[in-house]
Amino acid sequence: MEQSGTSTLLQGAVQDLASGVVSALRGGDHARTAPDGAGAEAGSLTLAAVRVVGADTLLPEILLDAPPDPVRLAVFRKAVEAFPPGADAAPTVRWSHWAMARTLHALDPSVPGEPAAPPGADWLDRADWRLLTHQLAVLAPLALPGEDCAVAR
Repeated sequence: MEQSGTSTLLQGAVQDLASGVVSALRGGDHARTAPDGAGAEAGSLTLAAVRVVGADTLLPEILLDAPPDPVRLAVFRKAVEAFPPGADAAPTVRWSHWAMARTLHALDPSVPGEPAAPPGADWLDRADWRLLTHQLAVLAPLALPGEDCAVAR
């Protein structure tokens, strides 16, 4: 089956962003982790790529305790604010958004208010092992050293 042009572009943008994160974590070029088009007018493709990569977009800053690039942080913030989960969103979508918002609060003191409480995790108790392992793989960005949340427990 052939992919649409937008799907192919998004796949490339996600791959580029994720490769930049890996490079930064390996001690490579940290500037490369900035998504293409990371200027003030970050396009929807860039924002979508940040949403797919999720909180891992800023993982180098978290793990290396480095201040984030202001442009990267602005793009990340825009992605968090532009795409909140809907009322009927899957639990993994709600948890991923919570992780992004928590990361944003940790790195950007200008974000107003307190971080939201984590979403409910009762669905974890009802999931069979196949669903559980898949969902936990999707939520890998929550697995940070020292973090305490229902998914990590």
